[in-house]
Amino acid sequence: MSQLSLRPPFLPPLLAERLLSNPAPRAGEFVLYWPRVSVRAQENPALDVARFLAAELDLPLLTYHGLSERYPHASDRHHAFILQGARDMQRALRERGERLVSHVQRRGHRQDTLKALAQRAAVVVVEAMPMPFLQRWTQVVAELAPLWEVDASCLVPLGSLDKQPQRAFALRKKTTPLRQDPYAAGDWDPPTVRAFGGDVGFASLDLTQIDLAELIGQCDVDHTVCPVAHTQGGSVAATERWEAFLDGPIQRYARDRNNAARPLAVSRLSPWLHYGHISPFRVARQAMAVGADKFLDELLVWRELAWHHCHHAQVHPQTWEALPQWARDTLLEHEDHSSAQPPWNLDEGRTGIELFDLCARSLRTHGELHNNLRMTWGKALLGLSHGPKEALAWLFGINNRYALDGRDPNSVAGLSWCLGNLDRPFAPARPVFGRVRSRSVAQHAKRLDIPQYRRWVERPIGQRLPRVLVVGAGLAGAAAAWTLRQAGVPHRVVDKGRGVGGRMSSRRSEAGRFDHGAQCFTVRDDRFFRTLDLLAQSGHAAQWHARLGRFDGTWSPLELELEHGRWVGAPTMNAIPKALLEGSEVDLGVRVTGVHREGDGWRVVSADGELGLFDEVILTLPAPQAVALLGPENPLSQELARVQIAPCWAGLAVGEAGLEWEAAEVVGSPLRWVARQDVLAGRQGVERWVLHASPQWSAANLECTKEQAAQALGQAFTELTGRAWPELQAHRWRYSLVTQALGVDFLSHQGLRHAGDGCLGGRVEAAYLSGVAAAGAVVREAVL
Repeated sequence: MSQLSLRPPFLPPLLAERLLSNPAPRAGEFVLYWPRVSVRAQENPALDVARFLAAELDLPLLTYHGLSERYPHASDRHHAFILQGARDMQRALRERGERLVSHVQRRGHRQDTLKALAQRAAVVVVEAMPMPFLQRWTQVVAELAPLWEVDASCLVPLGSLDKQPQRAFALRKKTTPLRQDPYAAGDWDPPTVRAFGGDVGFASLDLTQIDLAELIGQCDVDHTVCPVAHTQGGSVAATERWEAFLDGPIQRYARDRNNAARPLAVSRLSPWLHYGHISPFRVARQAMAVGADKFLDELLVWRELAWHHCHHAQVHPQTWEALPQWARDTLLEHEDHSSAQPPWNLDEGRTGIELFDLCARSLRTHGELHNNLRMTWGKALLGLSHGPKEALAWLFGINNRYALDGRDPNSVAGLSWCLGNLDRPFAPARPVFGRVRSRSVAQHAKRLDIPQYRRWVERPIGQRLPRVLVVGAGLAGAAAAWTLRQAGVPHRVVDKGRGVGGRMSSRRSEAGRFDHGAQCFTVRDDRFFRTLDLLAQSGHAAQWHARLGRFDGTWSPLELELEHGRWVGAPTMNAIPKALLEGSEVDLGVRVTGVHREGDGWRVVSADGELGLFDEVILTLPAPQAVALLGPENPLSQELARVQIAPCWAGLAVGEAGLEWEAAEVVGSPLRWVARQDVLAGRQGVERWVLHASPQWSAANLECTKEQAAQALGQAFTELTGRAWPELQAHRWRYSLVTQALGVDFLSHQGLRHAGDGCLGGRVEAAYLSGVAAAGAVVREAVL
C-alpha cells in the first residue's frame, strides 16, 4: 500500500500515526470496516478510525466479516476459532447499536460479497497484516474503493521504522508503551455513529444463534484438522485466559517460561493475539502495571520485531530467499540427509524421537506448541529433512496447518529463526547446522520432565469425547478413523474382510500381487491432494504415468487431461488405507450383524457376539449392505435405497499380452478396462493384467461361476491381444461402481452415520472426502 502523506486532522494523533494509507474518500453509501486480524470491539484502532471517518463523512458504518474457504490451510480448527471471534464481536457491536454482517463461503453461498460491498463504500478500512496472502486480498479491494490501512496490532506503529529491523535493539529503544498506547491516556472516546441498516445483498449470518458445527460442515475446508474445545476463539475466552494468567502465573513467568512441562506458566495468548481477539494495548498496559518486565520484553520487543521485520520484507517472509545469505550458504554447505525421515512420520509424530514426536502431536491435536519447544522442534527438522530447503517448507507447512497462531508474523519470525533469521553466525561450524545456532532435542529432553509433558500433550481436546465405532476398513473407513485419531477421539474399526482396503485391496499370487479392485484413481480436490502428496513423499503412493489406449475394434491412443494426474498406492493399492489406519484399533474378520438404538447410543453386535455400546457409529459399507444391516425402516436406509451400484467381474491374467499400451479403455466388449500390474510402483515381476468387465456384462452374468466368468473374460482379452488366456482367474465385486450417488458428504441420524462413495460418487477421492466429513462432524459436534 502507498505510504501516508497527510494525517487527517479529525483523528486523534495516536490513531493518525497508525495509518499506512489514506486516499481521499468518494461518494458512497457507507464506511465499510473489514476486520481480519483485529476481530474485537474493544481497543481496536482500525474500528475506531472507521468510526471517526463515518462521523466526519456523515455516513453510516457497516462492519463486514467474511470467511473464505480458500485461505491457506483452511480447516475446521481455524474456521471455528475465527467464527467464535466474529460471534463475540457481532454481539458486542450489536450492544453498542452498530452492525456486523457475516458471510461464510459454503455450498450455495459462494458469491463475492466483499467486492460488491467495497464497490458501494465511500471508503474501506482494514487492518495491516504483513502476510502476503492477506496483502493480495488488500490490493484487490484497494482497486475497487479508497482503502485506509491501519496498524491495529503493534504498540510501535508499523510506519514508524524506515527499514527492516534485524535485531531486537531496534525495537527495544523505541518501546515506550504508555506513550504509544492510544488507549492509555483515556483522553478521547470514539464517536457514536449510526449503523447502516440497508440491504447488503446477501443473507447475513447471526453468529450468536447459528450452529457453528453444522455451518462449518457446509464448507469445503480440511475437516481432518479439528477444533479444540479447550481453546475457543473470541474476546470472552481471550479475556478469561489473560485474567487467569495475570492473577498469579505472570509473576513467575521469568522463572518458569521455558519449562514446557509447566504449560500454564506462559500466557498461551498467541492464538487470540494472532486473530486480534484481545487488544495487545490492554495486555501491555496491564502487564506493565504488575511489573512483568520479562513478559513485556517478549510482547513488546520480540513480537513487534517480528511484525516490523515482516512488514519491511522485500520477499515472501516464509521463503528460502527471506533467510540471510550467510545462513543459506552455511546450511547448504553442511546439509546432511543421512537422518532424513519420511514426511508422513514428521507430520504424524512417528520418528521415534520421543520429544520431537510429542511436539508434533501437540501441534496436530491441540493446535499449539510451547514456544521454547517450538524452537527445538523447528531446529530438529533440519536433521530430519532432505536438506534445509525441505526443512523450511516443513516448518511452515506443519505449523501453519495445525497451529492456531500459524501464518502470524510472530510465528513466522520464530520459525525462520530456527534457520538463522534474526540471529548471527556461530563458530565453529557443525554438521547439518553449519554456523546457524544449533539446538539439541536430546539435551532439551534431559532438562524437561517428559512424563509430565506427555500427560499434557495426551490430554483430551474436550471434556467428553464420544466413543466411536467405524464399520468398514476401506478408504472411507480409513479416512474416518484417521480424522478421529488426529483429534484423539476414542474409536475402533471393524471389517469382515481378511485385510483392509475394501475395493482398494490386493490379492497375492505366485506371479505377484494383483490390485483387482481399483486400478488407479484421479485427484481433483486439493484437500485429498494434500494428504496424497504427503503419502507419496513417504512412499505410500505414486503417480502413474501410463501409456493409455482405447479399443473399439481398432486401437487408438487415449488422451486425458488431468490436473493432478493418475495415482496408485505403493507397493499395493491398499498401502494408502493401511497408512491412514496406523495407530487405530482395527479388528478384521468381524462381520457386524446388528446396530440397535439403546439410550443415547448404539448397541452393536457381530456374528461372534456383542461389540459394545457406542456413542457414534460410522458405517462405510456399500449402500445395499448398510440397508440390509439397518433394516428398511431406518431413516438412513430410506435414503440409501436411492443409491445405485453396478457390479463388476474382475479377471486376473498372467502372461505377455504384446500390447504397446499399459492400460486401455475397451468399448463393445464384455471388458471395459484392462491394466498391466507389473509396471506400477512397487509391483515388479512377471507381466500380469487385471481385466474389468463392463457393468452391463457383469450385471447380466452376476450369478455365473468364477470359472464361467474367467473363461468369458479370457476370450474377450484374446480378442484384444490375439493370444489365448486359459488360466485366467476371476473375482466378483457385487458392489463395485456407484452409478447414482446421493450428492451429500454423508448421512446422519441420531449419531448413526453413513459415509462412502454412495454419498459423493464412485471415485476413490469421493470415498476419502466422505469418510473425513463424517468423522469431522463427529468431532465438531462434540467440542463446539
